[in-house]
Amino acid sequence: MHDNIKFPEREINQVVSELKRLGSGMTIRGYPVSSYYFKIFSRPDKIWAKKYTKILEDITKNLGLYSTTQYEFSYWSQLYTNGIKHKRHHHGVGDGHPHISFVHFIKPDKEKSFKFITEEREDWTPPEQNEGDLIYFPSWCWHRVAPVVAEERLVVAGNITFTYIDED
Repeated sequence: MHDNIKFPEREINQVVSELKRLGSGMTIRGYPVSSYYFKIFSRPDKIWAKKYTKILEDITKNLGLYSTTQYEFSYWSQLYTNGIKHKRHHHGVGDGHPHISFVHFIKPDKEKSFKFITEEREDWTPPEQNEGDLIYFPSWCWHRVAPVVAEERLVVAGNITFTYIDED
C-alpha cells in the first residue's frame, strides 16, 4: 500500500546536510552510515517525529488495526550517493520482530532502486518511488536497494511492531 507525503525542501536540506556532517567518512560493512546508528538526540530526522507519529497512526487506520492494537514504531534516514546499494534483507519474522515496514522516498533515485525479491528470487520494482511516495509492506518481505544512480537518494525507513492485538 502507499501514500504520497512531501516534506518541505528546507527540512529535507537540513536533514541531508546534518547526515553528511555527522556521518562524514563513517561506514559500516562498506555502506555510509544512516541515522539508525546515531543516538536519537543527535539524529537529524528527529525533526519529523510528530509527522511520523501521525503517518504511522494513519497506516494502522488504513489497515483497520488502529482501534484493536497497541504498537511501537521506529524510523531512520538513509542517505545514499551514486553507486551505493543495500544488500537483500528483511526486517524480521516472528515474536519480537516488526510486523509492518515502510520506506518513504524523500529524495528518490530516478532509476527506482528499491526492489522487492520474489519467490523466484527475481526483482520486482514498485512503481511508487517518486518524491513523497511512502510504501508499507509486511516486515518479512525481502527487499534491497540496487546501486543508486542519483547524486543523492534520501529515504526514511522504519518499522511498526504490534505489542498488543485485541483478538476479540
